[in-house]
Amino acid sequence: MTRNAATALCLALFCAVSVPAQASCDASSFPIAVDIGHTAESPGAISAHGRTEFEYNLALGQQLAASLKSAGFPVGTIIISGEGKAQLKQRVDKANRLDPRLLISIHHDSAQERFLKAWEFQGRILRHADQFSGFSLFVSRANAEPEDSKKFAMLIADQLLDGGLSFSSHHAMNVVGERKQLLDPARGIYEYTNLRVLKDSRMPAVLLEAGVILNRDEELALASPQRRMAISDAITTAAIQMCGGNGAGGLALR
Repeated sequence: MTRNAATALCLALFCAVSVPAQASCDASSFPIAVDIGHTAESPGAISAHGRTEFEYNLALGQQLAASLKSAGFPVGTIIISGEGKAQLKQRVDKANRLDPRLLISIHHDSAQERFLKAWEFQGRILRHADQFSGFSLFVSRANAEPEDSKKFAMLIADQLLDGGLSFSSHHAMNVVGERKQLLDPARGIYEYTNLRVLKDSRMPAVLLEAGVILNRDEELALASPQRRMAISDAITTAAIQMCGGNGAGGLALR
């Protein structure tokens, strides 16, 4: 589905927007938290080339923190150890202690077991899902600031799309483990009500799946400094727009 065709299907809050001229942003008074998804002990998905999701999350999160700092934002990076619910609670508790104006949680995507195919790489039997690619964005209506969470997600999506990236619609598939509500078919924004890092955070919060590391070609792109910089720059621009007032009533419907 093309972006223009999908626009007609979007929900009322998520119709395509045009962003007005950027208002002044005092970045120094607008702290942002960058949450590095997963942990060294519980590293998330294993990529098509045998790397952990946590490695990708850490590399992109560090690049994003550097980009935000260079734009003048105070940045708190959330890196947690451990496994299970305990590390999830620690993650949210730290985010709330930091008391940022925005939270962005960094992840890289996988696919359901039924779609994975075996292949051999460097003597190892690994798995891939080349049929899926693209970024996804998640927000929670249970978040303390759901409207600004949605607006931040919209701004990030527009920057990523304008940069030539595409989103994935596979989380809306009618299969077990997916079936997420695709709130904005033009931008790849999903509702994930009970995701803890989103629902229990006291500030606008967005989770980004930067791309599908089970896709062999996309993984190579995601591993490149150029892609990490492009994604970081897109999020930083969206943060500047939120800081400048576009996230609080400055979005105009087309």
